Amino acid sequence: MERRGEEFMNWTPNFLGTQQPDFDGFYRHRTVEIDDERPRNRGGFEPVAVPAAGVLDSIAIAMEIGSLCDSEIEVDLAVALTKALRVIDDPSLSLRHQLNLGRFLYDLYFKREGRSKPLVMIECDGKEFHSTDEQIANDRAKDRLAAKSGILLLRFSGSQIFRELDRCTQQVLKELRLCGHITASDWDALYSARMV
Repeated sequence: MERRGEEFMNWTPNFLGTQQPDFDGFYRHRTVEIDDERPRNRGGFEPVAVPAAGVLDSIAIAMEIGSLCDSEIEVDLAVALTKALRVIDDPSLSLRHQLNLGRFLYDLYFKREGRSKPLVMIECDGKEFHSTDEQIANDRAKDRLAAKSGILLLRFSGSQIFRELDRCTQQVLKELRLCGHITASDWDALYSARMV
């Protein structure tokens, strides 16, 4: 066997590192630093990061309501609001999707059991569907109908939802609180959960 300088090494167990065959069958020493503070990964695979429980909860909600929504920003806001409703734990208050009012369809709305009208309606305005003159005129007509019907309408742009989802969620919850649809104890629960 031809010796290839210091690179060639007969294979023997090495407790400071590992031996790996080179492309031509020779073994070269590779030092592996071992951090004794962490558990050792003896299988040779990198550990997989497990998402936090809140992330898994968000994913489950998104899968549950995704087919009811028209856009990703609508799903994002609906997931955040659904999580807030779970903290409140009031079965008579619900978040619903796609309200027909007049000739218009509104994205999201809060409903209280026993009340005929929605408490608050929410529009998620992605640039793609809310930027032409015709689309803007349609949005203004929707705003007028909501006001005429006596229903609070909140609008959030796609960039607001994307960049400031927590703020959008908080604004909806504040409006519900100001209108008396969320009690003081519900608000305290939201505060404790760091949602407001």
